[in-house]
Amino acid sequence: MQFKRLSCAMLALTSVLSACGIHPPIPSPTRQTPEIREFSGALALYAPPQKAWQWTAQTWFTAELNASCKGIVRYVDPAQGIDSYVGEGSVPDIYFSSDDPDVIFAMTAGATQKLIFSTDAGRTFVREVRELPDRVWIKFVVLRKGQVYVGVQQLGYEADGYFPWTGPGVNEKTRTHDGPAEDVKLTLLVAPLDKQNARIGWYQVLAPTNYPFRHGAAEADGASLKRLDSLDGLGLPHGVQTSPLTECMKTASLPPTWDQMKNAAITRPQEWYDAARAAHPGWSRPENDAFIERMRSVKAGTFK
Repeated sequence: MQFKRLSCAMLALTSVLSACGIHPPIPSPTRQTPEIREFSGALALYAPPQKAWQWTAQTWFTAELNASCKGIVRYVDPAQGIDSYVGEGSVPDIYFSSDDPDVIFAMTAGATQKLIFSTDAGRTFVREVRELPDRVWIKFVVLRKGQVYVGVQQLGYEADGYFPWTGPGVNEKTRTHDGPAEDVKLTLLVAPLDKQNARIGWYQVLAPTNYPFRHGAAEADGASLKRLDSLDGLGLPHGVQTSPLTECMKTASLPPTWDQMKNAAITRPQEWYDAARAAHPGWSRPENDAFIERMRSVKAGTFK
C-alpha cells in the first residue's frame, strides 16, 4: 500500500491525476548509497579519477569514467576535507540547483531514475527508494525554500506541459544536450524536503489554476494536484546552456570508445592505458587489465 501511494503523483503524469486516495506529506524512504568498487560493462575501459563536473566554484564531482561518462562518482569539497562516495552510474543530463548549501543533488540511479542527494553538505549521500516517473525527460531538479521541484518533459502526442523551458537540443553525434536551442513545455512536480531525516515528501503535480489537463483534471485527486494562480516568484529556472553530462563529455579525458577502437590501430587501447598509468602512478584496475589482455589476443589489424 505504501509504494502504491508513493507512486500516485507519478502516475498522474500519464493518466493525469487518478483517484489515488488522500495521503499525508510523509517523506519517502531513502537508504544510504552502498559504496562499491565494481564497474559495470564487460567491454569498457575506465579512466583514473578526474573532475567530471562542477557543483560550486569550490566543490565538484570526480569520477572514474568510461567513454560514455559513466563510472564511480565521488563528491569533493577540499575546504571541508570531504571526499565522499556518491554512486555508480551515468553523469546526469539534468540541471541541478539548491538554495541550501547543505543540500546537494548528485545524479539518478539506474534506468528507474531514483534520485541521489545529500542533506549534510556532501558528507553522505542517500538514494530514494521510490522511482521518479518513467517515459519522461527530467530537465531539472531544484530546491527552493525547502521545496523540491522537478521539471519533466512528457513524451507522446497528448503530453501535458505548461512550464516554458529553453535548452540546447540533442546533439546527434554525441547524444548530449548541446545542439541548437529548443523550446519545450514541462510538467512540474513539487514535494517538501525533510532535511533533518534526508527525505523528500510526497510529490504533487504543481500547475497553474487555469491549466486544463488533457485527461480531465476535474476528476483529479486533490491530494495529488496543487494549483497556484501563478508560478512566477518560485525561483524556478526556465532554461540552461549545458548539463553535467555535456560538461563531462567536453572536458573529461575519456578512454577510446568501442567504435574508435574498432577502426583504430590495434595498439590504441594499450597506448591509452600506458599513458594513464604513467600520469597516475599506482593506479590500475583489474577490469582495465582484463580488457587490455583481451585486446592483445586479437591479431593485428582492425577490430571485428
